[in-house]
Parts: sequence; C-alpha cells; structure tokens
Amino acid sequence: MRHVAGLWDNWKVQFLGITVVSLISSFIQAFSVGLAIPLVDDFTYLRIADTLFKTGVFTNLGLEATPGAWLAPLYIGLLDLIAFFNGDFAALLDCMGGSDPGNCALNAMEVLFVVQAVLGGGIYILTFYTIKTISDNKALAFIAMLLVVASNAYGVFFYRALTETLAFFLLSAAMLFWVRAFSSNAKNVRNILLLGAFIGMASLTRPSYLYLGIALYAVYAYYRKAIEKDELAHVAYAVAMSALTFSLTVLPWMVRNLVQLDTFAITENYDLTVFGKRASYNSMSWPEYWVSYVYWLPVIGEKLASLLFDEALYSRLGFIGSNVYFNDVALVHDAIHDAGGIGPYIFDNLFKHLMLTIPIAVRGMWVGGFVSVVGLLCFIPVALMEARNGSLSKLLMFVFPSVFMVGFHAFASANMVRYNTPLIIVYAYCAAYIAVTFHQKWLHRSPKSG
Repeated sequence: MRHVAGLWDNWKVQFLGITVVSLISSFIQAFSVGLAIPLVDDFTYLRIADTLFKTGVFTNLGLEATPGAWLAPLYIGLLDLIAFFNGDFAALLDCMGGSDPGNCALNAMEVLFVVQAVLGGGIYILTFYTIKTISDNKALAFIAMLLVVASNAYGVFFYRALTETLAFFLLSAAMLFWVRAFSSNAKNVRNILLLGAFIGMASLTRPSYLYLGIALYAVYAYYRKAIEKDELAHVAYAVAMSALTFSLTVLPWMVRNLVQLDTFAITENYDLTVFGKRASYNSMSWPEYWVSYVYWLPVIGEKLASLLFDEALYSRLGFIGSNVYFNDVALVHDAIHDAGGIGPYIFDNLFKHLMLTIPIAVRGMWVGGFVSVVGLLCFIPVALMEARNGSLSKLLMFVFPSVFMVGFHAFASANMVRYNTPLIIVYAYCAAYIAVTFHQKWLHRSPKSG
C-alpha cells in the first residue's frame, strides 16, 4: 500500500493516471448517446463553418460570402480546422449547407466527438490540478474531479456541435492559471500572463468571458495590494502584462469587425438577442416574482408551484410556448429600441432589473444535479473552516470567477443552467473538502495533509 502511495507522489505517474481516467471518462460520455440529426443551435454553427470553409469569409448564416459576426469565431474555426484535415467532415459540412441536411452522413460527426472528448479529458485534468493547487491535497483533488465527471455537467456537450466544450476547456485552463497567479509571488508573472491569453481565447468562443477578464484583473489587483500587501509596482506590472496578452488575443478579431462591420466588438448584434431574452422578464408582476423562487427550484419547482399557486402566477415562467417571458423577445427589442439602447433600457428599469437578477441567478446555479445541491450545502461549513485556517480570502478568490459569471449571466441573459457549467468545480471542491476533512478528522490528521 505504501509503495502505491509512493507512486502516486511521483508527478509523472500522477499525471498519467489522471490523464487515463479523464480520457476514458470523456470518451465514454462523448459516445454514450449516439448519432442524431443536429439541433437548431448545432446546425447554425455547422452551416456557418461550411460557408467559411468554402469561401474563406466568416458570415452570419447562409451561403453568401458577406462578412458577418453574429457568432464568435473560435469554435467555428475549430470546425473548419477539422474539415481541413478530414474529408468526411468537410463533406458533412457541405451537406449541412445544402438543401437536404436531414439526409447527411452523420457518421462524420464522430471525428468532432473525438476532438471534443480530448478537450473534455483536458477539462477534467485541469480540474484536478486547479483543485490540487488550491487545496494542496491530491486525494481531495481526485475526489472532486471524479464528482465533476460523475455529474456529467460537461459530458452532455461532448456530442454536440456547440461552443461549450471548447469554451469550458479554455476557461478551465484560465482558472488553473488564475489560482496559480494569486497563490504565487506577485513578481512571478508567468501565470497571470497565461491567464490573459486563455481568457482572451475563451472570449473568442463565448464573448461574456470578456467581462470576466476585466473583473479578474480588478480583483487580482485588489487582492495583491490590499490582502497580500504586495508592492504596487509589481502588481501594476503583472496586471499590465496580462492585459496585454489578453488584448493581443481579442483585438485582431475586434479590429476586423470594426473595419468590415463598423462595430468594435467580438460579435455583432448577438448581445441584443441574448439580452432580449433576459429583459423580457422585467415585465413580470411582483406576485410572479415571488412565485419564481419556488417555480425555478431544481427538480421539484414546477410541481411544487402547481400545488401551491394559481396557474396564472407561473404559466409564463417556463421555457416552452409562445406566451412565456423567455420567448417574448420581439416586444422587448421594440422597447429597447424606443429607450435608445440596452444601457438606457436597463437604467429606466434598474430597480426591477436588479431584483429580478436574484431569482434568475438562483435558477442558473443548479449545475450537475445532486453535486450542486450537496456542494452548495457544503459551502458554508467549508468557508467557516477556511476562515479558521486563515485561508478564506483564497477560497473566495477561487470561487469568484464562477460566481461572477452566474451574476453576470443573470443580469445580461436568461441565464440558462448550461451557461454556468464551470460552477460545478466549486460544488465538487466543497463536497470533496467535507468528505476528506471528515475522513481525516476521524483518523486524527490535518485536513491539509496528503
């Protein structure tokens, strides 16, 4: 047994073991469902990738070679890269761009599943090393990684043509360097430099991460100066250098859009579509507002609301049907236009918009089924124990990116649960922390050993 434990301490053996477990898990998840005709969102990415592959022009949707930027570029670029090296996948894109996409040879999708399974394995590996860095406990990190795998929170995207797998891989890498950046000396800028690069690439996959990057720099600077008492010059240099790598990653695409589309942004008008689904909830009545806290509970919410309240108070809170707030986008677009843009629209309704952000944030927090419930229950005791150990500030730095994105998504979008999938690492960490602490207390050992 001691010999096995000794092998586990060897970083090469540890990396090999984590890699094998991660890739086996991700490949099982990627191929667990089988082939199916791509859904609407998947189809959109495949069609745009087909146009780019044929014409070399990044468009919105359709075969015309007209520049566009309704979607972010990086995932569509990945699809084209696969098509460049795999003729069957290129033929699939061509079929998807044709007049009869329902009769395409879907077997070619398997090469995409393989690529995404590898990226998914990377997510699990990065999860292990991120939690190992923050906890300094290999057993805790391994248990947390297994909880993430078991939740299947990431796995449901490995067999879809959606941005999530690539975006979450890049974000997972960014989070590893985020944890290493605030855990190391401020003079060591390598980790925060890499943070900037990966957050930039993640932003080119899901533009909401652009705002996360800005928030991380502000929080990092405050933590280093106010909590760690580092010299201002060292902090300013680290943030400036990282912001430079971040900017160099996103600016070429934004400049392209400025030149070709007259918009200095990652996407063109997509923010209006996303915000429209969020802003429609501002029309909710206050009775509906209070009922939403019940209706949007995981698993039992809809059933419980039907038992407690009149149907009129929750009938518009779902996602299906022409009468629900989620689909009331056209009217909201008119209201935003009349207000003079998204900014004025928000400030005209600021109090109600902020109030509605709370239940919408809660609705989007239930990532990974039982793991989210257990992890959320464990957070407060974990925070209390970390406060007693003098490590609360590092715990808060660790959870900040995930919590910030929940709040941002709730403020600016309908905050679908899948947007907040990376929150699963926080839940898994808290649950694993309690499990390992309980076990080690029983053995009269320090929870920081191992």
